[in-house]
Amino acid sequence: WFLLHRWEVKLEYSALALGIVGYICLALLFFPVTRGSSILRFIGLTSEGSIKYHIWLGHIAMTLFTAHGLGYIIFWGKTHQILEVINKKINYTNILMRFLEITLDFILFQHL
Repeated sequence: WFLLHRWEVKLEYSALALGIVGYICLALLFFPVTRGSSILRFIGLTSEGSIKYHIWLGHIAMTLFTAHGLGYIIFWGKTHQILEVINKKINYTNILMRFLEITLDFILFQHL
């Protein structure tokens, strides 16, 4: 095992925190935005107003998850663990789904 520099530890924890905050945004993204939602009436929002917040939460979640992934890729590259991670997590279905997700995210961001 090897010792990590202080910036490497901070980078790893920052990437982890970005992922956790992204999951919180993802959880809030599933609030109902239908016209007859009692939750929206309780908060004081209309259906049209809640769609704006729904879109913004989606953008924030995608940005956070992108930063989370890039943070971990940089961390693994700088600590020379990238080959260990690739060899340990070699699951072709996971790789295919990840590629599909990144491609669809890119397409969605281009149409804004």
